[in-house]
Amino acid sequence: MQTVNCRRIGGETLVTTALEIFTSTDRARIEAAAHRRQETRFDDELAAHSPAAAWTRYLEALGLSDLAQRARTRLPATASALLGPDGAR
Repeated sequence: MQTVNCRRIGGETLVTTALEIFTSTDRARIEAAAHRRQETRFDDELAAHSPAAAWTRYLEALGLSDLAQRARTRLPATASALLGPDGAR
């Protein structure tokens, strides 16, 4: 899968979507966990502003701490984190 709109910060490459950091096996684990814990909801509103926090909270709630750690370190903390100094990607 090609990574677009990425930026290196502190040695880590940030990506724009969770699809870019999770393998098909990871996505299957997320689906299975979400099926078992249907009361757990992904916070789309938080994700629009703080992608790393939204995914981290969701994955921790699903019991997938290894994937939560990956989201915490690879997704941007804020939506503006991927913007360069001039506001362009």
